[in-house]
Amino acid sequence: MFGVLSKYIKVKDGILVVGCGSSKLSVDLFMIGYTNMINIDISEVVIEQMKKAHKSCVWKTMDATAMEFKNDDFSV
Repeated sequence: MFGVLSKYIKVKDGILVVGCGSSKLSVDLFMIGYTNMINIDISEVVIEQMKKAHKSCVWKTMDATAMEFKNDDFSV
């Protein structure tokens, strides 16, 4: 699967994962070099669980309809 993604996503790209939930996709991406990534989800419980389990990634509780980012902060 990551071979297909690497055709479209560069390691240096800013990645925003909206509605990350408890998916390990972000962790797997981080492990192969995609470190410029922020994961958001509306569930505080899930975000706290992911922060504890995967400290290397950035996890934020945030509503996708009221994000705190600028429009050009991410390319993916």
